[in-house]
Amino acid sequence: MVSTALVARLGTAADKPLVQAATNNPHAHDLYLRARELSYRSDESSLNQAVTLFNQAISEDPNYAAARAGPAYTYLFIADAYRAPVDLLPVMKGAAEKAVALDPRRAESHAYLSHILLSYQRDFPAAEREMKLCVARYSSVQAGARATGEQDYMAAICYAHLGDDRHARSILAQLESAARKRYLDHANLAEIHVALDDKDAAFKALEQAYSDRSQPLLNVWAGSGFRVLHGDPRFRALMDKIYARQPPRVAS
Repeated sequence: MVSTALVARLGTAADKPLVQAATNNPHAHDLYLRARELSYRSDESSLNQAVTLFNQAISEDPNYAAARAGPAYTYLFIADAYRAPVDLLPVMKGAAEKAVALDPRRAESHAYLSHILLSYQRDFPAAEREMKLCVARYSSVQAGARATGEQDYMAAICYAHLGDDRHARSILAQLESAARKRYLDHANLAEIHVALDDKDAAFKALEQAYSDRSQPLLNVWAGSGFRVLHGDPRFRALMDKIYARQPPRVAS
């Protein structure tokens, strides 16, 4: 079991760097960057191409942890939107497990695996274990993650889903304070608000993301983290604005 292996490896990883080096292979890195850009799009062709490029990057450098996590991230957008999750579950879960096994300290990999276990496999105990590992990885790299805020926002979501609203709101407050001084994508802040069941604040953040012309905002309609908003008239109004009154099909 991957979770068992994780516990064993975490106990002996103190002498390892907090974040594994990316890659020394420039071609693998180029493939990863191209894949990442495509993974932010919402059309099926781009998402499928992103998976292909991530896998090519992995072939170039099998130890490239970020590339290992890429297919799991992208499959989350393909599932439900374009493919039945049950058809993708083996490859989607396998990608997340490989990413976790390669770099147990990478918070995003645990977050992806937890989401897959929770949403698609209905393995709630395993999902909770991965959530806790995501939070633990966040704690160990918190200082180094300040530069981008990416792991901050993911950790806040993990805390919220674990029912630890105090920690989630503490991180959210820090991010919102930082957003007053520099640019932060408000689509990410909106996802934290959704996890905290604060729909009004989520829509306020989404409107700011719209005003900022946030590119990841295009993926909100397919993102499972925002599915709870689909039945709200404000969500449909936002989709109308984004897609010039030709919104993608969303679940009722």
